Amino acid sequence: MDAYPWPCADARLNLLAGFHGRLLALNLYLAPLFVEALTDLSAVAPDLGDPPDPRVIFERFMGWVPRRSGGAFRDRPRPASEPGS
Repeated sequence: MDAYPWPCADARLNLLAGFHGRLLALNLYLAPLFVEALTDLSAVAPDLGDPPDPRVIFERFMGWVPRRSGGAFRDRPRPASEPGS
């Protein structure tokens, strides 16, 4: 464990390796952790001064995950019966 906020660079690499090729699953894993962190940070915000900026917390937990271009399912092959094939 290091002193950097999770997920640090090493944790991000480990997550990408563990969820190799499954970006949707990685996002589904990180989403509740993002919500939990935002909730926890909001609870301690009165002691810290300002409430956390949700955009900053989002970038920390989820914003670093690579995005597939062209939409989430565009790269899957379409069956011949689907329109646009």
